[in-house]
Amino acid sequence: MSLTRDAVLQALATLTHPASGKSLVEADIVRALDLSAGKVRFVLEIAPEEARAMEPGRQQAVAAVERIAGPGNVSAALTAHGPAAARLHLAHEENPD
Repeated sequence: MSLTRDAVLQALATLTHPASGKSLVEADIVRALDLSAGKVRFVLEIAPEEARAMEPGRQQAVAAVERIAGPGNVSAALTAHGPAAARLHLAHEENPD
């Protein structure tokens, strides 16, 4: 399988987000997916309370994508935004200027 955005998303779609029971892609937590020079980077955006439970999921996501990109060519991070960040985001949507 060639290294494409779709191939990476297909690999991530095989993994389950424990909080929702959906795939990582269906749960809409994959962010900042970047493929360049044979390397893949992405972020899994989760709720703060999911951080410990999702670390094994992050490792599984890296392993799944490494099957396409090759060992050592994948970097994934977890990021969690608390209620303050969510309120800021909503306030920005209401007043984008």
